[in-house]
Amino acid sequence: MKKLIIVTILCLISSLAYSEPSNSENVFESDIFKPVKDDYVLYYDTRGDQPRLVGFKYLDETHYLIRYYKYETEENYLINVTVKITEKKVSITNFIFIEGDTSINLTGEATELFSNLLNNSDRLDKSPYPQDLTLTQTRTAQDVEYKQELRYKYWVPVFQLHEITQTLPKEAKVVLIGMSSPSKSGYDDFETFTTLPPTASVPKTVIEEAEEIEVDFGSIKVILDKNWKQQGDYFLLPINTEHDAALTVQSYGKPNDLDHISLQVAYLKLMFAQSQYIHPQSISLQEYNDRTVLQYKIYDSNTGRYTLVFHMFFLQNNTLLELNLFSFEDLFINNYDYFNNLLKSISLS
Repeated sequence: MKKLIIVTILCLISSLAYSEPSNSENVFESDIFKPVKDDYVLYYDTRGDQPRLVGFKYLDETHYLIRYYKYETEENYLINVTVKITEKKVSITNFIFIEGDTSINLTGEATELFSNLLNNSDRLDKSPYPQDLTLTQTRTAQDVEYKQELRYKYWVPVFQLHEITQTLPKEAKVVLIGMSSPSKSGYDDFETFTTLPPTASVPKTVIEEAEEIEVDFGSIKVILDKNWKQQGDYFLLPINTEHDAALTVQSYGKPNDLDHISLQVAYLKLMFAQSQYIHPQSISLQEYNDRTVLQYKIYDSNTGRYTLVFHMFFLQNNTLLELNLFSFEDLFINNYDYFNNLLKSISLS
């Protein structure tokens, strides 16, 4: 039987290479949030006559790859772009077709969004981060003036763009559907990805009631039941497989920057975790009084199922504590009250 893939994440807090920010410095401007070689994003774009995929891969400050895929014809284009950076703007100075019919006048469509995002990235006011940013732009097409709303999230690679919406000249969106940081994850499907895979159809499973037990992880306590089995540092939930869900707790030494470390580690956790298809629209990062909660889902090609992932970060006595919960998405949805009660039972002593 296929098993739930537990994401193993190497997160060495004590060795994070960044300097502690001053009171006037915005931590989200630091190098830790800037793109590194081969970071990429992929977007589903409905603004044209037909849906298309547009992707951007960062090579270095002046070189990028642009991917352009037409869903209707399954034509795939890959363009190497060189840019020139000045104080006033960033402009494209050269492009080379690596894949695709070079006789087709595609450069305008393929580079329009790229140029816009590239110029916005230098002018974007990042001071409101970690809150989402919204930028409204006025555009003109066929003598019709209309507005585009660009939404940014700090954890999105390359340009930090999450979504674009517009109502004219037609209602359309540019939606983030793929992303990765191969230097951290070792995973790269920039040139082959077309769409997020559908989840496999599995029988509905209801978790049977069992006697509750309180599990003490030192400073973190959680209410489980006797359906869960301990195996080393993990608690596993065997329902249809050896572990349909899993829970574990880790602790780290004193972080370098106590004020911002929870958000920074959440960002790193997300980037390290991308060893499989991650569903970008599922990513949620919430700050509460005593914890930071990062949630998303990943696709396991071996089982054809999505796994929901929860990371909870707590700061206590100069120590960073992290609770991780993994569950097949279909199991979680079919037993929502069960897992919701489990999550609500998590407390810091």
